[in-house]
Formats: sequence, C-alpha cells, structure tokens
Amino acid sequence: MKTLLGSLVFFLIIQPVSIFSEEVKSPSGNIYSFAEHLPMAEALRGGEKGTLYGKWGVDRFRFQGLPSTGSDIFISQGVVVAEKVREAISFNPLTGFDSTLVFSQVPSGSQLRIFYAVPDSVFEQSKVVGVNFEVWIGKKKVFETRASSKGWQEKTVDLSLLSLLGRSYRVTFRVSAVDQDQEFAFDAYIE
Repeated sequence: MKTLLGSLVFFLIIQPVSIFSEEVKSPSGNIYSFAEHLPMAEALRGGEKGTLYGKWGVDRFRFQGLPSTGSDIFISQGVVVAEKVREAISFNPLTGFDSTLVFSQVPSGSQLRIFYAVPDSVFEQSKVVGVNFEVWIGKKKVFETRASSKGWQEKTVDLSLLSLLGRSYRVTFRVSAVDQDQEFAFDAYIE
C-alpha cells in the first residue's frame, strides 16, 4: 500500500514537472547540440603554470599566451560522423595542459550521445597516439576513455533519471594529451 501511495505521489508531483517542461529541439532535431552552443561555453587550458581562459572571437576560442596556431578550439564544418554530416568541436590537446569546455544550463533529455575521434592523419604519421577524454555531469564523471584508435568512437550515457527532474545541469568535457600534442574532435548532443 505504501509503495502504491509513494508511486502516486511521485507521478502527481514529480512527473508534471517533466510533462510540462517544454523541450526545444535544435535545427538538427536534438534537444541540445554542444557544437551549436560552443560560443556560450567556458573554455580553459589548465597546466602547471596556471589556467588560461579562452576568449571567443568570430568562430573560435583563442588563448592569450599560447601560439595562435594549434591552440584554438573551434567548429569543424561538414565532418562525417556516423554516416551523417555534422559539425564537430575540434582542437589540439596540448601536452602539459588539460583542455576543458564547460557548458552551463544544459537542458535535460533522455540520453547524451558522444562521438569522438583522433583523426586518421595522426596515425599515418606514425606518431604515438593517446588522448584522455572525460565527460562530467555536474560533479560526477560519467565517462572516461583513452582515445587511441582510428575512426569515430561512440558512447551513449543514459540520462533518464536526470530527465525526470526536468532541470538543467552543467556538462564538462575534459581532454589531455598523453605523450605529445594531438588532434582531437568530438560531437555530442542531448536527445
């Protein structure tokens, strides 16, 4: 009886929040595309000598104190990911720096889909390849990997419990080069 009463209270109080919260779809059909919202993110490059904050200008984040080539974070247009042409967030994780993108007020959805890659051209040059990639929601790490294979990899994170609350949250993407500067790109969105 208590279980039935608890379920009824849940659906009467919690469920209307998610039923009446309006989901706004992006032009790509997703609730939220991180590439589309890159100018609103906070970009940081943190290392032993402190943290550098990226400044958005026209089409990319630039970091004062780092070389103008190879240290920007930007959108790559027309990237083929999972057989669809998309925009991807591209940059070079720099040795000695953690590269971090923080997106605030991300709307809730049922899942977070992430596609990530170290470009094939890196492998053709016979370099040591390795990029550590982490995804955080709030203060909880929800995904971690070492990107070291050719082609796009995919990860889906279930957000169904968060979507019941119908609240927005912070999503952080953190990348660091393992041995040397590498190219890295990812596309992520909330469905």
